Amino acid sequence: MTGRLSLQSALALLALLAACSSSSTSPVELVSDLELACARLSGCADFEVETFRGNIAGYDACTMGLGADGLSSGLGTLGACVVAATDCDAALRCAHVDSAAICADTRPTCEGDVLESCFAGVAVARDCSAEGLSCLDNGNLVCGAETSCTESRCDGDRLFTCVEAEGHEVAQDCGPGLCHVDAETGWGSCLPSRETCERGSDFCDGDVAVHCASGYVRRTVCGPGRCSETDGAFCMSPEPCVSTCDGTSLLACVRGGRREAIDCSQWGSSGCVDDGSGARCAP
Repeated sequence: MTGRLSLQSALALLALLAACSSSSTSPVELVSDLELACARLSGCADFEVETFRGNIAGYDACTMGLGADGLSSGLGTLGACVVAATDCDAALRCAHVDSAAICADTRPTCEGDVLESCFAGVAVARDCSAEGLSCLDNGNLVCGAETSCTESRCDGDRLFTCVEAEGHEVAQDCGPGLCHVDAETGWGSCLPSRETCERGSDFCDGDVAVHCASGYVRRTVCGPGRCSETDGAFCMSPEPCVSTCDGTSLLACVRGGRREAIDCSQWGSSGCVDDGSGARCAP
């Protein structure tokens, strides 16, 4: 099977999937919910991405699609849903993936209020109407709401960003307590945490970049020795990383180019598989 992930496909997937669920406390998760989701999903469907360096498959193909635009939008509950699923069918339903449908790299489309796209060779369909939304085209197809809005708003933990010129709102799940609208500007955003900070207080805490983003602390785990304080605090480009197996554990490439062990047996998997089609947890 071959499939190619273009920027359009990646953006469409991101409109389908979830934002990172940032913690409001200071500890940083070494493996995000979405990375755990890919560990499981890659054993349930044949993800594959064609790149200039050759084909990438399995877990790495899944995370390449999810990370293409910073994990910035979609259903914030994806990770928890996939991890809690009792079998592959339930896990795939969390991500709107049809394991039987192989697709080519085509532009996402709205079929009524169903947003259809092709993610790494696997068909993905999100029913916007099930969330009380419509399938809209604002340059990138999204699930949103048509309205004469003038500013962004929060509805619980969901952020509705106003696209006033086009007369609609784009929906995004932020995670518990992280939806925020600036009282002065009306600009909405998903906060990285609820921990406040002062501008210019960035620093490296070992391999963790601690950055003050609009008055709130964002912590990013870098690769070993890759946190830099030359201009604030940020992670330098990671070293190349390919996921492998270690017994029943997937040594997964995660944010910052690090490898972290994910125990495949936690979902009843028979172990980790690396047969030339990309390292992944077995179904």
